Amino acid sequence: MLNIPRPSTLMVMWVLAILGVVPFLIGGVGVLSGHRVPVVDLDLLAMTLSYGAVIAAFMSGVQWGAVVYRSVRPGVVIVVLSNVLTLLAWGAVLVLPVVYGLWLQAAVFLAILSIDGWLYQQGVITAGYWRLRLCVTSVVVLCLLGLIGWI
Repeated sequence: MLNIPRPSTLMVMWVLAILGVVPFLIGGVGVLSGHRVPVVDLDLLAMTLSYGAVIAAFMSGVQWGAVVYRSVRPGVVIVVLSNVLTLLAWGAVLVLPVVYGLWLQAAVFLAILSIDGWLYQQGVITAGYWRLRLCVTSVVVLCLLGLIGWI
């Protein structure tokens, strides 16, 4: 039997987070280079915004998990705020002109990051996870701001 070492959870999280940034990078690079995805004729700005709403919902769900499993105070505030941020990210796709949607999603990701920063200060999330969130959110926000600068 092979003795293959198991990767750490944090390492797997890093790999998945980096893969999760790829659609933002594809959207940014594709839009900046003037390309579309030819097979499905995908609008890369719309793809980036809709993917952003999905990721904002996912990140808010992570915060729910922190509240549920760690009995964080003020849990109600975090749960409500994370829901409001998710709805704002979704609204950025549905109602706003693209440039305002990109601005709003960049703000949503920074707000989600600030909640994570508070959770880190409270000892709810680890230093490794906080560094992951800081790096990934920085790349995502830079991609969104780059798109704004291009439009």
